[in-house]
Amino acid sequence: MRILLSLVPNFLKTINPYKFSVDLGLGYLASSLRAKHFESVELFLDQNIDIHSFLKKLENFKPDVIGFKVFSLDIINLNRLLQEIKKNKGLSHIPIVVGGASPTGNKEKVFEIIPQCDYAFFSEAEIGLPMLCEYLQKGYPALEEIPNLIFGKNEKSIKINAPKFTKDLDSIPFPAWDLIKPETLPQTPAMIFSKRAPLSYVITSRGCPYLCKFCAVSISSGRQVRARSPQNVYDEIIYLKERHGIREIQFYDANIFHHKEKMKELFRLMIKNKVDISWTSSGGVQLHSVDDELIELAKESGCYLLGVGIESGNERVLKYIKKGITKSQIMNKVNLIHRHKIKLIGFFILGFPTETREEMFETFEYAKKLPLINASISIFSCFPGTPFYDEMIQAGDNWGIDENKLNFIDAKNNASKVDDKTLESLHKKFNLLFHIRPKQLLFFLKNINNLDKVKYLSYAIFRTLFKKR
Repeated sequence: MRILLSLVPNFLKTINPYKFSVDLGLGYLASSLRAKHFESVELFLDQNIDIHSFLKKLENFKPDVIGFKVFSLDIINLNRLLQEIKKNKGLSHIPIVVGGASPTGNKEKVFEIIPQCDYAFFSEAEIGLPMLCEYLQKGYPALEEIPNLIFGKNEKSIKINAPKFTKDLDSIPFPAWDLIKPETLPQTPAMIFSKRAPLSYVITSRGCPYLCKFCAVSISSGRQVRARSPQNVYDEIIYLKERHGIREIQFYDANIFHHKEKMKELFRLMIKNKVDISWTSSGGVQLHSVDDELIELAKESGCYLLGVGIESGNERVLKYIKKGITKSQIMNKVNLIHRHKIKLIGFFILGFPTETREEMFETFEYAKKLPLINASISIFSCFPGTPFYDEMIQAGDNWGIDENKLNFIDAKNNASKVDDKTLESLHKKFNLLFHIRPKQLLFFLKNINNLDKVKYLSYAIFRTLFKKR
């Protein structure tokens, strides 16, 4: 059986074609399929391609199954592509499987949103996808037995099977790095900044126990945090270094420090064996877990930069979004990290439901007081499956949600106390005023150290500050 797993191509140019394209989710699915003896698996990670070229690739590969990883922003592009696939006589018979954030947040509506797909998975699919491929090949196991599967779109009611998460993450093979080839991809990482190249992502855990109302991580991977063993993570880092020449790792966990004793053990392994690697965390580190010994070991093992999830500088908003931390606690933890000479990027969100203009300005002033070298300032997006989204539906007020505008720079889903134009104006203003300060601007310019980043940042700056939406 030939299986093609793909990101959704960017036919409408709604996202940046230069973004970093290591995809751990598809890589893990590919290695899980191989472990179940489905050897002929292909990954397609290039989103900057036209429909004709994509269809040609399908015709050449001749897949028996096509799987797409789907975010809300991908829906228009994906539906356009699937219509072309279903019109093509040589491809129309191929089962289409979708998974990712959009199907996870829209389980009950997935066949309405993506009518041409045949099956969908929510949350994790390393267990379920090989079982579905076995069903498509041999007629068993029964569809009802496949965890996390959504099926039955032509029946009276769709079927949503019970979820199942892999408890032992060490049991999942490393992502199919030979298919991803991280050393060949554009070096424009999630946080933009990197010290060395080539770089790649690694994930050490899945799940998040925190109750933040705007976040969908626990919907995708559960509230119980499952961590890989330190030795297993270390072995993958060494594999990437020796086989692919990787010189920098960006950990992509929701919070790499949740199981901090395990992380301390990993850092000690790296220090003991003098692993020449620099590393950062692309996810927003939850500051609850930070302590002095942890940060000291992180620094010694190669950490030079951390992204920290702060979100707001207003106490009422922090409590309302259930961040579970106060401004004074944030300040103390950020200063602790700063004392170890690790640079910090703060993640902030403007436009939370009920947030006022004055509260947004308070966030901006608070951000300037923190020892941050950079800030990622986004506009609130209400993703399906999050507590905020559920609250809106239950209240019978969808606030005009446009799932094609869940992109962190549009105010099309504005639920705050300011109008759309004001929210977008404040977003531009805060981004500009924060980053033109001398220390922040110098760091920014020093880190534009390859052509991929120049292209990426040129696009991102234009899109944030100037593009009419």
